[in-house]
Amino acid sequence: MIVAVGSQRAPKVEAVQNVFTVLEQQHADFHLEQLYDRDVPSGTKETPSHIRHLMDGAYNRVQALRRQLALENKHIDLYIGLEGGVHQIMAHGKSHIFLQSWVYVAYEDDGFYASSGNLPLPESIAEAIYTRQRSLGKVIDEFSGKTGVRDNEGTFGVLTEEHITRRQSFETALFSALAPIYNRKMYETQLNGDDS
Repeated sequence: MIVAVGSQRAPKVEAVQNVFTVLEQQHADFHLEQLYDRDVPSGTKETPSHIRHLMDGAYNRVQALRRQLALENKHIDLYIGLEGGVHQIMAHGKSHIFLQSWVYVAYEDDGFYASSGNLPLPESIAEAIYTRQRSLGKVIDEFSGKTGVRDNEGTFGVLTEEHITRRQSFETALFSALAPIYNRKMYETQLNGDDS
């Protein structure tokens, strides 16, 4: 399969490579024949702050990737857009702010979204993003005392002591987004409709 991913950041590219390595063991058509990575715009803020922004960012990366690779005359079987960011949910009278990774895949005439789990953010990081409009990449470097966190373990890694890294969060989202393709039989299964 010839695959294109709308990023050149190591955690994202490695997530794609790892997922295809695993899937190929059960599905020969998921052999990663060629992987094209291109740095394309998301069309959203540097740190998306709403689920819709995360979904739009992943989708927009696929569209930009399609345009870019069409100019390069590349044949692509599957396009992948990955977007990380934050979102806020009100529950039981309290605001909860989470970090989440989203993926959009385009295959043939279909497109599928999926996401990682939600990781609660510390109040200091949430305040820096939502109130002071700072980017998560800069904030997490300052917060952790490291440099280039988003190109390595990511905020997921810093906050979970690397039990879940940025790469792994994207892997979870990508396995989920690809499920309607690699497990097509299950997605096409019809129910009888009789609950009696």
